[in-house]
Amino acid sequence: MAAITFSTPTSSLVGTDNYDLSLKLFAGEIISEFEAASKMLPLTRTREMPEGGDSVQFPALGTAGTKYHASGMNILTEAGYLQEIEGGERLIYADRECLSPTFIPKFEERIAHFGFRAEYAKKLGYALAKNSDQMIMRTLALAAAASATVNGGPAGQGLTTGSATVTATEILDFLLDTQTAMSEDDVPMEDRYCLLTPATMQVLFASDAAKAYLDMDFVGTAGNGDFRGGVIGRIAGFDIVQSNHFNGASLGNYTGTSDSQITASKQNDYDVDMTKYKGLCFHKDAVGTAVSANVSLEHEYKMEYRGDIVVASYQMGHGILRPECAAAFTAL
Repeated sequence: MAAITFSTPTSSLVGTDNYDLSLKLFAGEIISEFEAASKMLPLTRTREMPEGGDSVQFPALGTAGTKYHASGMNILTEAGYLQEIEGGERLIYADRECLSPTFIPKFEERIAHFGFRAEYAKKLGYALAKNSDQMIMRTLALAAAASATVNGGPAGQGLTTGSATVTATEILDFLLDTQTAMSEDDVPMEDRYCLLTPATMQVLFASDAAKAYLDMDFVGTAGNGDFRGGVIGRIAGFDIVQSNHFNGASLGNYTGTSDSQITASKQNDYDVDMTKYKGLCFHKDAVGTAVSANVSLEHEYKMEYRGDIVVASYQMGHGILRPECAAAFTAL
């Protein structure tokens, strides 16, 4: 009787076995989930940190003026022609590496099965996305109350306080007033956003005043809202963004800057009480993100535990760039 042989399916990729391919797919799924769940990172100015560096420099300049030239005047020597533009910089440092670790029993078997792999990937990628979003939200809240980047420049737009039970009228007034204030401070009209909590979004959508900003058709074919989905697209020049990561209970009164700092002298500030924050209006220039390492995956098999330690991680930091590009709204 001929010997029975067993075979396992192999990848068509040269030099790659099934396990290697599954691991790459798993890492790709984590990155995809991170990108899908992350609302805030694409709404900041992002720069890659140079290799070996601990910070990224973002230039900050004041405004320039103009002057009409009189015939025969030398602009180099005549008083009033050459102007001094206030200049400065914002340094954003790398925070410590942010980890989302887990233990997966019998990793080799489970990781090759799409159902298990996808669910683990979602959990790890979502955890990293939530942390990144909330750190950016805290930075925006601090930007709204920050002083000017350069001497004589505009400061943050400040904090508007509504009633204990926020009303749609208060939210709309906040949006309209912030639109005017930002325009007066020369904040570009493009790339303006308003982040709302899910509960605040519900208050806004249920009001007749807010519905005036929606398209007249009920399914939002023109792109500015959807009654069926409970979505409003744009009000007062701000693209409306809703995120369940923006939640006072989970944002809380954060005092964890020391947890993320690498050194006390080189740290980004995230300490702020956001328990009552309901809205953040901002331009993309409000916050900068310095990326030291993008989302990645590491694993190690532990024979004594019959499974793998899996660690998803990223390393980045966030800081204020232009405070005049941020405004905040809270309940009493």
